[in-house]
Amino acid sequence: MRRRWRIASLAFLAVLAVAPYLNSLRNGFVFDDWDQVVRNPYIRNFHYLRQIFLSGVWSYRTGFAAVSNYYRPVMMLGYALCYRVFGLSALAFHLFSLLLNLAVVFLVYHVTLRMFRKNTVAVVTAAVFAIHPIHSEVVDWIAAVTELEVAFFFLLTFRLYLSLSHGNSNRRWLTWAGMGMAFILALLSKEQAVMLPLLATIYEHFYRDDRAATTRLQKGLRYGLLWVLTAGYVTLRLVALKSFAPVRVRRNFGPVEIMLGALALTGQYLWKILWPARLSAFYVFPQSVYSLASWMLVGAIGLIISGALFVVLWKAARPFSFGVIWFFVTLAPVLNAHWMPENVFSERYLYLPSVGFCWIVGAGAVKLWELARSRWARWSLAAVAGLMIVAATARIVTRNPIWRNDLTFYRLTLQSSPDAYTFHNNLGTVYWQQGNVAGAERQWKETLKLAPTYAYALHNMGLVMRRKKHYARAVQYFQRALRSQPDYPDARLQLGRTYMEMGLLPKAQQELEAATRMAPKDPHVWNALGELFLKQGHAAQARKMFYRSLALHPNVQAYCELGIANVEEHDYPGAQKAFRQAESVNPQSVRPRLMLGLLYLHRGQRSQAEQELRAVLKLDPANAQASAALSRLLSSNAKPDHAAPR
Repeated sequence: MRRRWRIASLAFLAVLAVAPYLNSLRNGFVFDDWDQVVRNPYIRNFHYLRQIFLSGVWSYRTGFAAVSNYYRPVMMLGYALCYRVFGLSALAFHLFSLLLNLAVVFLVYHVTLRMFRKNTVAVVTAAVFAIHPIHSEVVDWIAAVTELEVAFFFLLTFRLYLSLSHGNSNRRWLTWAGMGMAFILALLSKEQAVMLPLLATIYEHFYRDDRAATTRLQKGLRYGLLWVLTAGYVTLRLVALKSFAPVRVRRNFGPVEIMLGALALTGQYLWKILWPARLSAFYVFPQSVYSLASWMLVGAIGLIISGALFVVLWKAARPFSFGVIWFFVTLAPVLNAHWMPENVFSERYLYLPSVGFCWIVGAGAVKLWELARSRWARWSLAAVAGLMIVAATARIVTRNPIWRNDLTFYRLTLQSSPDAYTFHNNLGTVYWQQGNVAGAERQWKETLKLAPTYAYALHNMGLVMRRKKHYARAVQYFQRALRSQPDYPDARLQLGRTYMEMGLLPKAQQELEAATRMAPKDPHVWNALGELFLKQGHAAQARKMFYRSLALHPNVQAYCELGIANVEEHDYPGAQKAFRQAESVNPQSVRPRLMLGLLYLHRGQRSQAEQELRAVLKLDPANAQASAALSRLLSSNAKPDHAAPR
């Protein structure tokens, strides 16, 4: 009977954990997903294992963007495995997050059952955890998988720790070894895992059932391994990142500002977990912490209430007071605004701490049920619980589509956080990619109103000015971007391209060579330098640059420019081969076929030229260059076109 009840409990929890998120499987890649998954070379080949374990998550990027406080080997390995099996399928990555969330819900159930020995408390706790809307960001956003991974391995480690006994059986040592392996994976998932040894130590000395029957040595043997592994992790992180947290986002924050900020953040997190009504993917953190005085007051009141709750639970139901400790200990690492990213406050940071909150809610709900003796009272409680499940599920279901695509994501997030300047910048990038130059310019101007020295927006406005052929203003924007971020290779690259369009080739060469020194692993900088050499008539040097680009990554632009360089040296078979290779990289790209058509026309190969030019017009009916070339080819007095392809 007990086994059937537990199976039924797990089935119920599975429905709560999965059903509200089914419509998230239709979502695509958004925001950081593009860099962490789609454009991440480390997840495409297991030859990068060394880089995954000995560098930060952005190390494959260049300049200032390559340095961060993020060290996430487990995230990278998870992405690599998913990519190896399913390729770049957004559905597969979202399904992975959904199933991992289900596994975490099951672990919450098992850990709660082991700690409190009551199935009803375990079911209610895990159910509250499963349907809490604060968790929707973690499940919906592919790049938030780190929260799922650290929670899974953190809870698995703690569950194995709870299974340790002071006997000398082989099973105990297997459990001890399993606990160590799970903890290593937790540490390599996210920094929050370093708080587990402290939790285990507190639990061992103040909460474990056999604490009075074990010696200090026996207690230490249970959690000592966790402390040793934490020391090893800190050492590894220092090697990988050169500092535990090398990036200081808010350098104006001293000890006083850090403490006041932590108090304000505590208030925000307590309020958000209690009332998850207004949710957002981005919360703007002010430049001055003193503008958060009201949240500091909320934080102070929240700490007083939490302290009082802890005392009451310690006296009346000691095991459940551990929920208060769990919540604040696991939340502590994200309360230091000094090393947090732009979105200092984020809903996803509550995923693991909320386990402690759910223990208290679960225990309170079961106690309330036990006190309700009458049928009417219990029916009322059941109705309230049902309404809460429906409301929470509806909140999750209606929020999931926010992550459908970049356009939806940025627009809807800006409705709730209109001052999120990074999202204005990113929305402008979406418009730019769609060809909506005016919309992009509006968003980038709005970004600079909110953050006048934001390098990305300055760079982007430079692109707009160059598109309009306002070259002097474009140069000014790129130079301002470089003053804001001197190690910004894209700004250096685009400044060089602008000088090239202005005909200032010596200046262009100076900037482009600087860009290659800043970003030697970026094929675009080598392509640009190769184009410059072509303009200067140095085809042999240009070819070397394009080969450098192709050695980094096969790309259409390098193959096409290499073909043009070959034409300049009258190597027509080499040019044809290069254009064919460009076509194989991207069969939907128009330029390789156009270059081939023009090459065939140049050499008098009329039938081949007609075939390629018609293929171009099939892909791009409005292509004027292909239309003009085809018209010349089909005219009755057509003669061989001696103009080389460019």
